[in-house]
Amino acid sequence: MSESVAAANPHDHALVIGIRRYADVAAGWVKDLKGPDHDAAAVAAWLRSPAGGGLPHDNVRVICSADFPDPFEGGHGEPAEVRISKAFKEIARLPKAHGQFAGRRLYVYVSGHGFATRRDQAGILAADSVKVTPLIVDVTSFTNWLYEAATFQELVLWADACAERVPPTHLVGFPERPQGSPNAPSVRLFESFAAPIGLRAVENQMPDGQWHGAFTYALLRGLEGAAQTPVTSITLRNYLRNALKGFIGEADRGRKTVAKEPAFGRTDEVQLAAPAASTFSVTIHFPPEAVGKLATVARGRTVPPADQTTLADTQWRPSLEAGLYVVLVSDLGLAETFEVGGGLEAEVIVS
Repeated sequence: MSESVAAANPHDHALVIGIRRYADVAAGWVKDLKGPDHDAAAVAAWLRSPAGGGLPHDNVRVICSADFPDPFEGGHGEPAEVRISKAFKEIARLPKAHGQFAGRRLYVYVSGHGFATRRDQAGILAADSVKVTPLIVDVTSFTNWLYEAATFQELVLWADACAERVPPTHLVGFPERPQGSPNAPSVRLFESFAAPIGLRAVENQMPDGQWHGAFTYALLRGLEGAAQTPVTSITLRNYLRNALKGFIGEADRGRKTVAKEPAFGRTDEVQLAAPAASTFSVTIHFPPEAVGKLATVARGRTVPPADQTTLADTQWRPSLEAGLYVVLVSDLGLAETFEVGGGLEAEVIVS
């Protein structure tokens, strides 16, 4: 049996772009990054995994710094703007061989230095940029064109990049005019950005020992079951809003220029994965008079408990899925709400 037949979603496609190294770092305006190669590889692995995106191997196109010589040959940075733009144009020209579409879903993932001129925009700095002529690929101009042309039934955009402001003239957009399709109103779209306009996305050394973008690391944890399962665009959005700050380094969490929550554009509901739900340890502290009493954790006062115990001491460490909870000691009239975000370990004080 061929791989394309064996894949769960044989008509899905993906473009994964990770830019870690830049040609003009000597000018001091831009620096090399640590995470995009790792992130591009991890996202591509999830997309190809039968337990993840379920795409055929060859339907996931990866363009990243790791695929090019280090140092750059002749000082020419890669992936270059023309290479990235060409990849989008090739996707735009895929034949509509599946009904009136080229496929069911297209995933677009980008990681690297980013800029924007407005909210809900992702611009990725190409590796061949120089200070005097920055080449910023307007990723959202491509995805918007694909939406208007109804090339796919569903579009998913994940952008792990800063959204620092630049003049519109610095962005390289899709060169063709949008081709309106009567199918466009039925296309589902999910857009997520590591940072709102004007703020920075950051990297951190994660528990696997590698450097990753905080947004991408949280994204993959959510897709793997940290978000409420089945994982949809809605449950993933809710998870990322709460979890992102837990994967940002302590120093960056104190900086006002760093995004503590991601930004989202259009969020039509699409199902992304159905993994087993992940659980996270929570430390709950109780007053001494609670020892020997029944403690209950639930998602609300009128629903069955997620966990309960007769307290043997003043601390309890249940494992819970991400979400909003209330802990109750009914005999003492104690109640405290708390949230499990799936990033930093939750600590709750009941008083």
